[in-house]
Amino acid sequence: MLSLPLLIGNLGQNTFGLWTLVSAIIGVAMLAEAGLSTSMTYFSARSIAANDSTALGQNLTATLSAVTALAVLAASLLFAGSDWLVSFFDKLDAAQRVAASTALRIGAFAVVALLFQHIMIGLIRGFQRFDLSNLLSTLQVAANIGGYIYVSAHGGGIVAMMYWHLVVSVVGLAAYVLVAGYLLRGRAVRPSW
Repeated sequence: MLSLPLLIGNLGQNTFGLWTLVSAIIGVAMLAEAGLSTSMTYFSARSIAANDSTALGQNLTATLSAVTALAVLAASLLFAGSDWLVSFFDKLDAAQRVAASTALRIGAFAVVALLFQHIMIGLIRGFQRFDLSNLLSTLQVAANIGGYIYVSAHGGGIVAMMYWHLVVSVVGLAAYVLVAGYLLRGRAVRPSW
C-alpha cells in the first residue's frame, strides 16, 4: 500500500495504469498453475509422513512434468499473443501498445519461473516448513516492490520494471530450489517415469 503513491508519482497515472493492466494479464496467465502447488503440498506431505521416497519421487516427477507443459503453453500463448491482447485496449496510443506488448513478452518468461516456484513452494510446505516458504515469499515481494520503486524513480517504465520482475522471479526460483534441495537431502528421491 505504501508503494502505490510512490509508483504513481514516479510513473504517472497513465503509465501506472498500463503497468496494472500488464500485471493483471500476467496474473491471469498464472492461472495455468491450476492447483498443482496445492496438490504438491498434499501428496508430498503424505509421502514425507510415510517416509516413502518412491512416492515422493513419483509426485515430483508427475507435478514437474505437468507444470512444464503448462508453463510452456502459458508462456508461448502470452508471448505470441501479446500484440493481440494489447489490441483490445483501443485507448492506448502506439507507444503504450509497444511498451505493453514488450512487457508482456518479457513477462511470459517470468510466468515460467513463477509457475515452477509454485511447485517448489508446494514441496516446501509438504515438509511443513511454512516458515521458510513465507520468508522467501516475503523477501521476493519486498525485492519486487523495492525494485519497482527504484526503477520507476530512475526513469524506467513498464518494460524496465518487467525486466526487474523477471530477474527477481528467476532468483526467487533459484532460492526455492535450493531450499527444496536442502529439505530433500538424505532422502533417496529419484525421478520416476
